[in-house]
Amino acid sequence: MSDENPTRPTAKARRQVAANSMFDIFFDHLVEAPRREVADFLVVQPKHMDAHGITGVCVLPVMGDRVALVDCYRHPLGRMSLEAPKGFIDAGETPAQAALRELAEETGLSCAAADLIRLGTVAPEPGIINGRVALFTALNCSGALRVDPAEIGLAAVRLLDKGEIDSEIEAERILDAVTLLLLCRYRSSGAA
Repeated sequence: MSDENPTRPTAKARRQVAANSMFDIFFDHLVEAPRREVADFLVVQPKHMDAHGITGVCVLPVMGDRVALVDCYRHPLGRMSLEAPKGFIDAGETPAQAALRELAEETGLSCAAADLIRLGTVAPEPGIINGRVALFTALNCSGALRVDPAEIGLAAVRLLDKGEIDSEIEAERILDAVTLLLLCRYRSSGAA
């Protein structure tokens, strides 16, 4: 199948089945010739999206030769996960503004706007979520490490060097695909 003539299902109907403060949840009725049909295709739509389809950010804080990752409990997995700080963009907020805000909220760190480097985007789960995440590295971070006491599940912010990151990946304590891709792009960017 070529990119010029992709097979695209037709959406016959959309039914909203749930919503919360961050997402609208839909079931789409999709039909594709000749006889393929899904009556309840799940679509998760974040509430805020910029003009380029960016709904969230993920930022890798760098302090010297180490990076900061947040140790957080992920309820759907029933376990702790080491992840780069991330979150949604707010209405009217640019991805860079959201990255600096999330950096401060989740780690207590800050960096100059000129030290915030964009490393592309990622679609965290394109089969379900309608949105992309802007990836950033925050160089020359400063501040006192702390987690946001208002955010559920955040346990600690940890500084890790390259060897410790590799060990945490090997031990499957870094499982988040967005964090793994961000670490990969950071290492290949030459900033590492």
